[in-house]
Amino acid sequence: MLKVKNVSCGYNGEDVVFDISFDMQAGQSLCLIGPNGCGKTTVLKAVAGLLPFKGEILLEGHPIQQMKRKELATKIAYMGQFSSIYFSYSVYDTVMMGRYSRIKSGAFSQPSDLDHRIVEESLKRTGILDIAKR
Repeated sequence: MLKVKNVSCGYNGEDVVFDISFDMQAGQSLCLIGPNGCGKTTVLKAVAGLLPFKGEILLEGHPIQQMKRKELATKIAYMGQFSSIYFSYSVYDTVMMGRYSRIKSGAFSQPSDLDHRIVEESLKRTGILDIAKR
């Protein structure tokens, strides 16, 4: 479960999102909708632990700021919409990146059969298996 309670966040000490709250259960989908510049990405970055915030963000009942980076990375991943660098990975490779924190012998070792099965299931569940090689 993810609980965001009275969160305000922004950049360089200036909040651009004020007092947002929502709960999200396991398996549930949530959509943040709003015009460009309203703070959707800012909220996601705060939830991923990438921006400082005021208020509470609890993941499975634990404050995210008390979690170790690796622990948080096994539960939440953030990938921005735009990148200023060339990104030559396929959709499949990009989803596999989410498995790296769980690969026992490190990020530079080969993914296991289980990792491949999980990635393929994730692609199926999100309806993007047909573009896995793009």
